[in-house]
Amino acid sequence: MNTQDNLQDYLNGIFELSPQEIKLYEEAFIHSSNNSLPNNQRLAFLGDSVLRLIIREHFFKKKPGSDKGELTQICGEDKESNKNFANIAIEHGLAKYMDIKNRPHDYETNKTLNAEVLEALFGAMYLNRGFEETKRIAKKYILTNL
Repeated sequence: MNTQDNLQDYLNGIFELSPQEIKLYEEAFIHSSNNSLPNNQRLAFLGDSVLRLIIREHFFKKKPGSDKGELTQICGEDKESNKNFANIAIEHGLAKYMDIKNRPHDYETNKTLNAEVLEALFGAMYLNRGFEETKRIAKKYILTNL
């Protein structure tokens, strides 16, 4: 079984996806240390925004009487933080699928690496499956941890 098959099996098993375009998902797992393009930086940029929107929409609907200040405090840094995103990625073992040049000894628990791969994965999902499907998966894997 090759890396593409392993990644596709992993995504299908954990995130209930069978990606039509595995290249996009592979890109989510390519670290910038490889000095190659594509890598996961652009997808992480997009995925960070998508995850924050999903989290904010969740609390906007959950707390209809809250004003802007209250919603900002509710969402806060603990819910929209790289630390939270990293913990979720670590829980699901995303780092072991990463293509990293000169892997640091702590790569499986490194907060930055793990947050980036989770954000990149959700960026790829958004591009491949759209907002509603990405939100459905985020509800299962992200919002349940909040």
